[in-house]
Amino acid sequence: MTRALLIANPAAARTDARAVTAIRDTLRRGGWTVEVRATAQAGDARRFAREAVEQGFDALVCYGGDGTAMGIAAGSSCATPSTVTRWSGLVTSASVAKACIT
Repeated sequence: MTRALLIANPAAARTDARAVTAIRDTLRRGGWTVEVRATAQAGDARRFAREAVEQGFDALVCYGGDGTAMGIAAGSSCATPSTVTRWSGLVTSASVAKACIT
């Protein structure tokens, strides 16, 4: 079973608390175990992602803006090298592709 952390930024533009619930429930219906954490201040997404990788989560799911996606990408790459080599996670967001290309 895939264990995922859904990192949500409630302060990001165009976010909706109902969407977080819908995303979580959709992943759970697909057989995933999903935990949700909401950012409250700068650096939270990065810290949450780093901790998730170190705790063995299989996937990171982003619901927020570009800043949240960048924080998750940076945090997941900042984990200890031994953790990163065994982690095969995925950062998912509409904005992560844009963040990684630019």
